[in-house]
Amino acid sequence: MQQPYETDYNIGGRADTNCWNSAEEYGWKLRKPGQPFFCVINYIESHESRAFGSVDDTRHDPSKVVLEKYHPDIPDIRKNYALYEDAVENMDKRIGVALAALKQAHLEDDTIVIFCTDHGGVMPRSKHFYL
Repeated sequence: MQQPYETDYNIGGRADTNCWNSAEEYGWKLRKPGQPFFCVINYIESHESRAFGSVDDTRHDPSKVVLEKYHPDIPDIRKNYALYEDAVENMDKRIGVALAALKQAHLEDDTIVIFCTDHGGVMPRSKHFYL
């Protein structure tokens, strides 16, 4: 699966895609044998842009989610939490697939994996929420 290039590095003076050799999801497969690599994989399953839409058919049970104290305990909030838990679970599965690919390539013991996120839902006190 080909991943889109990250497009908001704010590096100035060049296109954001100029810092990448490939858009291949597992770019380490393109290197020479033994060549060190740096690979960024962008997952969008839990990105804010995916947090909109229907919250009625979630895998996680809205009645079992743990709400932050600052959110009202109402059905729509519970459904939004459940939808976000689904999204995080989807992302976790994708990360598991990437770790398995590293293992299959016999790179798991020679690779440092750093997981970062700027994602978040569209709830109050979440990403892009301002008072």
